[in-house]
Amino acid sequence: MFDTKVGVGRRRLHSGVLAGVAGASLLILSAPAFAQPSLPPIDETSYTASQQRQIADYVAWLAEEIGEGDPDAVEAAREEAADALDPGRVSARFRSTFAAAALGSDGPLTPLLVAEHDHRAINALLVAGMVADRRTPRAVAEAFEDDRPAIRAAAAAALRLTLTRAASESAAGGPIVESAYETLRSALLEEPEAGPAKAIVGAMLSVPGQQATFDAGLRRAAAALRERTIELRDVPTDELLETGEIAAEPLTGWLAVHGALLAQANRRVLNAGADADLNRQMLADLAFISGMTLAYVRDAALYLDEVGPSGGELSDLPDATEFAESHRQLVGVSEQLLLSIQAQIFRQPIGRPRVLPALTDFIDEGDADALEEAVAVWVGRRGVLIDAPFSFDASLFSPR
Repeated sequence: MFDTKVGVGRRRLHSGVLAGVAGASLLILSAPAFAQPSLPPIDETSYTASQQRQIADYVAWLAEEIGEGDPDAVEAAREEAADALDPGRVSARFRSTFAAAALGSDGPLTPLLVAEHDHRAINALLVAGMVADRRTPRAVAEAFEDDRPAIRAAAAAALRLTLTRAASESAAGGPIVESAYETLRSALLEEPEAGPAKAIVGAMLSVPGQQATFDAGLRRAAAALRERTIELRDVPTDELLETGEIAAEPLTGWLAVHGALLAQANRRVLNAGADADLNRQMLADLAFISGMTLAYVRDAALYLDEVGPSGGELSDLPDATEFAESHRQLVGVSEQLLLSIQAQIFRQPIGRPRVLPALTDFIDEGDADALEEAVAVWVGRRGVLIDAPFSFDASLFSPR
């Protein structure tokens, strides 16, 4: 799945992916639009055939505006849809009727989710996310196959909207939440670039106020990212840094994806306390990703320290100290999460960090041996994560 040489060009990283989701602006030629139809009340629990036709007419107008309007008209249509789908007022029946008209196999909004112009596709995806119906994840899934990272990130933003709206409906939103999580999990397993991957992880962790729903997303995100991390580990550190590619993405990009997951996971485990009964497989997956994060930072820092400030033949490699300093917070979060997981599993007080002080010594004094020894406490041949109950394969964490 990670190919550092062949097929990288299929999906190239676009800078400012998330900024593009918030407001991509491309030249779009305007086209005449028909008058905006009126809608029936959006809070009803049933709709007559005539009212359903009203909703279908509104959807046709909306798709016309997004598909053919100028940029201002496209955004205005999205904002109008946001009012029509106001989560504080809209009924599940209205959303279902709206979705049937918009996102069915012949729905006019469906082809716009992968429209040629980014601006149209992104706004169509956000509208689909606002619908928050069972049809939404299935319709949005195609956008995760798009070659454009901005569209894949927008697909994640759409399902983030769906999750936050459906999760508030308790049991009624359960199937929608499950479908959205499964779509995001599948997308994360296939996503080759860090920008969209980070958006996907963010979507999966977008309902922290609802513990059971958040934990369901955290479990899936951790399992998927662990699988991606194992695949990536076959690539030597010097290749990752010198080519700057992990399927068109530098190592630092994927470490940022790790950080997005681990920061939220760390808060969840810390807040749960040592006596909580958290899912053990989730804890194991999080421990694996944390340990691998420490291994990557160790490998990159030691490699950069060895090649020296010049970066060998390449002038764009970061200095070892610069790399370590920029990843200090990630190391701290990773080790804190490992300590919290260890306390959870063994029902013991949280221990003291060793890797973060060693990283500081590496930054201040260049003490590479201390950093290597500190990381080995967790992932060395006799490390915590290599022994039971984790029993991870030590060779996966050995220096590359």
